[in-house]
Amino acid sequence: MSVPSHLSGTMRVGTLNLRNTSDRWPERYPLLAEQLSALSPDIIGFQELRRPSLQARRIEHGANAGGAARATSYRLHRKWKTGLRWFWEGLGILTELPVLAHDRLDLGGGNRIAQRLRVRLDTGQALDFYNTHLHHAAKDHDLRVRQVERILAWMASHGATPKVLVGDFNALPGDEAIQAVVGSGDMRSAFIAAHGAEPAATVPTPLGRHRDAEEKVIDYIFVSQQVEVHDAWITFDQPHDTDDRLSASDHFGLAATISLATSTT
Repeated sequence: MSVPSHLSGTMRVGTLNLRNTSDRWPERYPLLAEQLSALSPDIIGFQELRRPSLQARRIEHGANAGGAARATSYRLHRKWKTGLRWFWEGLGILTELPVLAHDRLDLGGGNRIAQRLRVRLDTGQALDFYNTHLHHAAKDHDLRVRQVERILAWMASHGATPKVLVGDFNALPGDEAIQAVVGSGDMRSAFIAAHGAEPAATVPTPLGRHRDAEEKVIDYIFVSQQVEVHDAWITFDQPHDTDDRLSASDHFGLAATISLATSTT
C-alpha cells in the first residue's frame, strides 16, 4: 500500500477576476501589476480577460518587470469563450512553469468555459491547474450545477494527477454548485483547509461598491487530496494610496501556498 512519505517544495497558486478593461483599467493596472509582482505566484488563473485589447500583454509585462534576474519568464496562456463572446473575453493562466498540456472545455451555457494547464514542477511532478468562470445569472443555479458537473467529469478524465481548481463560481459557499465540488470526494477548499472557513468576502472591492453593496464569497481555490495546503489569504486588496475607491479589480483575489505529497510503496 502507498503511504505519504514527505512533501515537495511549496508553490504559490492564485485566482483573480480582472473585470476585463472596464472601470478605470488604465488607472488600476499599476495597482494590479504592483500587487501581482509582490505576490509572485507560481501559477494564477484570471477570469474576464479582455480579448480585443493589449490587456494580456500588459499583464505579462507587469509580471516580468525587472525580470533580468529571473531564470524564466511568465507567460499568460489564454482560452476564449464560446459563441460571439469568443470575440470579447475569456480566461488566462499565468505561469513560469513548463507547460505539458493546454486545453479548454465548453461548459454548455452562457458561453462559459473551463481551462486546464498541465504544468511540470521543479520536483518533476505534474499538476493540473483548472481555471473557470461559471454563468452569472442569479436564477440559474441549475446551470451552474451542470457546469460544475461537466468540470468534475473533465477533471476525472485526466486521471490521478494532483489538481487545483480556481475561479469565479458566481455561487455562495452553501449553494449547490459549490457543494457539488466539495461533495465530489476529492476536492476541498484551500481557504477552509487553512482557516476552517471561507474568507468574509471576495466581492465587492472599493472599485465595485457603487454597483453591489452585498459582501459575499463567490471566488474559490479548490485542491485535490494529494495537495497539502499550508496557507491561504486574500490578495489584490490594497486600494490606491490617495483614492480609496480605486483597487486592482472589482473582486479580491485569493492565493494559497501548497505542496504536493509524494509517496513510497
